[in-house]
Amino acid sequence: MQTQPISTKPLAAQWLEAEYLRRKNENPRYSLRSYASHLDLPPGRLSEILSGKRKLSKALGTKVADKLGLRPNQKDLFLGGKAKHSPDQSYALMDDDSFAIIADWYHVAFLAMLDLPNFRSDINWITKRLGITALETRGMISRLERLGLIKAGKSGFEKTNKDLRTPDGISSAALRKSHRASILQAAEALETVDVAERDITSMTMAIDPAKLPLAKNLIREFRYKLAELLESGKAKEVYNLNVQLVPVTKKEK
Repeated sequence: MQTQPISTKPLAAQWLEAEYLRRKNENPRYSLRSYASHLDLPPGRLSEILSGKRKLSKALGTKVADKLGLRPNQKDLFLGGKAKHSPDQSYALMDDDSFAIIADWYHVAFLAMLDLPNFRSDINWITKRLGITALETRGMISRLERLGLIKAGKSGFEKTNKDLRTPDGISSAALRKSHRASILQAAEALETVDVAERDITSMTMAIDPAKLPLAKNLIREFRYKLAELLESGKAKEVYNLNVQLVPVTKKEK
């Protein structure tokens, strides 16, 4: 099995590429020239930075980070800081800033795909299976490698950690984006996936809000047990589980 080369572009270039793709997804007419104008950079120079041919100096990197509106700790990561990992290395505990780079759903889906027996380290195969563009696939692989979540082994791409987790109880733009994408995928599945291959149900009830912490713990335990059950068989496809417990009544003032 041949492994496609993994990008060694600086994290700043990967971050800039991810932001450009995000804007392009929101507005297909958004151009690289528009992006360069926003960053106050010549289009040619931005193209060289994105391709890894030119590095950002600290002064220019700081200027670009300010144009992107990055917070101080995000700016440190953008300028060359490293992602934080858990001490025992049994999983990667991503902080908010690192997770912002891989908030798009297909990063986590790709990590799960690596467990499929028929997985192929081929850009075209990965792109087709995830239903994304080749540019998004290459950017995804580059970011995951940079964050130390995957590596190029003798037989292809390999995971370096057992699991990817984010801190519980954190509210951030990156996590909201990820959760929103999961919910939209479930809504799309109602029309595109046969009922025999999905399970979507709902329940409405009057509850005691004081018991919400207990409910969250029970949901967490259920997720882990269900994952353990489903992952014990012969993996052929990647699934996404959403458990939603949200209020439908508005709080009284």
